[in-house]
Amino acid sequence: MLRFLFCLLLFHKASSEYGVLFAESANKGETDQFCIGYNLMFHNLPSTLSQQLSHHLIDRVDTLGCSDNYTDHIADTVVAVSRGNCSFVEKGVFVEDHRAFAVLVVSLQNGTQLIVPGINESNPAEYNEVNITIAFILYSDYQKIKDLGKSVRVSMYAPDPPRVDPNMALIFAIALFCIIVGPYWSGLERQSDYASKNRSGNISVCIRVYSFFIVCILLYFYDYLVYVVIGLFCLAGAYGLYCCAEPLWGRVIRYDKKIPPNRIPFFSSQPKLRDLVLIAVSLAVAIFWVVERKASYAWVLQDILGLAFCVNMLKTILLPSFRGCTILLVVLFFYDIFFVFITPYITKSGDSIMVDVATGGKSHSGEQLPMVFKVPRLLWSPLNVCSASSYSLLGFGDIILPGLLVSYNHRFDITVGSRKIYFIASVIAYTIGLVLTYIALALMNKGQPALLYLVPCTLIATAVIGWCRGELRHLWLGKEERREISEPKTNDDENPNLPRLTNIAAESEVSSLSSTEGERKGLINA
Repeated sequence: MLRFLFCLLLFHKASSEYGVLFAESANKGETDQFCIGYNLMFHNLPSTLSQQLSHHLIDRVDTLGCSDNYTDHIADTVVAVSRGNCSFVEKGVFVEDHRAFAVLVVSLQNGTQLIVPGINESNPAEYNEVNITIAFILYSDYQKIKDLGKSVRVSMYAPDPPRVDPNMALIFAIALFCIIVGPYWSGLERQSDYASKNRSGNISVCIRVYSFFIVCILLYFYDYLVYVVIGLFCLAGAYGLYCCAEPLWGRVIRYDKKIPPNRIPFFSSQPKLRDLVLIAVSLAVAIFWVVERKASYAWVLQDILGLAFCVNMLKTILLPSFRGCTILLVVLFFYDIFFVFITPYITKSGDSIMVDVATGGKSHSGEQLPMVFKVPRLLWSPLNVCSASSYSLLGFGDIILPGLLVSYNHRFDITVGSRKIYFIASVIAYTIGLVLTYIALALMNKGQPALLYLVPCTLIATAVIGWCRGELRHLWLGKEERREISEPKTNDDENPNLPRLTNIAAESEVSSLSSTEGERKGLINA
């Protein structure tokens, strides 16, 4: 869903397009900082607050600043005017004629997008017509400045962007942990009967159709449906936590006593007491997160539940073939491109629908969708005021969806006895795709859908390995190949070019082994 790590993008853009306005009340002594858009081609700003003198703010927002009607003394001040009716250059020219220090253009009341003052691209000479700072600020932020009092002094500066925040490494580690542990676990617990009952085409089409309508519905009914999503995440996270902790829980607590016979729903199967305790603990963690989800430490619980959810999904959902994985990921590939790159040209605000839904957009509830990993920034910077969130984010979809291919590759490794070469190659490919996403965010100055890089990397790596090993046909058909091999007309002696995959025919027999028998027969180390 959510597209990945916007803070790196914001910090990079801030180095040339964003600045900070420091406001101080002359009477109350209160201070605050706000994000502004500015263009260094008009006039550059210093990098630190100490290098910039403060200037008195003149409130002329009731005018558009498109004519020379400045009758009062505005020399060495910052003049605030409303946006509209004329260009930024014209507003700047009239203010500069009266020796003002800068002009602060305030957005319209419904404006939510911070823009950078510019010129008519067909006439670059306009940059030479003005030699003062021209800045842009949101209407909502300007109202906060006015709340500081009638007499306000402001300073504008452009801090250097911070180094890459160390929290990026933590998010990177979380993604790799899920992409390794979930698929590896799936390979050890593969169930061919489950996979053969699913058809890749139906899976991919249904997922995308449902996702399309869910995203669109959330866009218009976000303030109501976000609570439904929070509730579903609570249940799914608790279930994932139970499933992931149950094997270790059974080894630590060997108390096997069951509850007495009864007719109570759910309890009639006489579950073990230790399992009921684990269910209670898992639900308690999830419920505690729901209650404290806005606390400063809630991101830890959200990431724990998210990690358990992703690992459980990757070890549970089985796609039947490389063909199914390819269909699903290719559809997702274009789906993400549409919602991230195309929808800004469709919406009136010019914002991406995907970004609006993932970050809460214009929601009045103050809630965010919990289907993301979030880690607070560890490095403080004045440019944090230019970011919509103090967290770096990574959507679950950027892990689970490529992870389904990694999971299939590990199961195919076990089937053909290939020493996990497909699994290792796809994990490396995922890592490369994640690194490319970081680089694209920094270089392209635009939010990137991670699947744009993850999908080609993982699919190409898998196909190349299969082609080099001569197993591409069997990799492509997956479990469906078993039916062809079982037919009398298929004979390995008559087709010497086909690799001998006798293990595929016996997969259902192997899958029926218990986990204890599997360990004894060496399946864990296959």
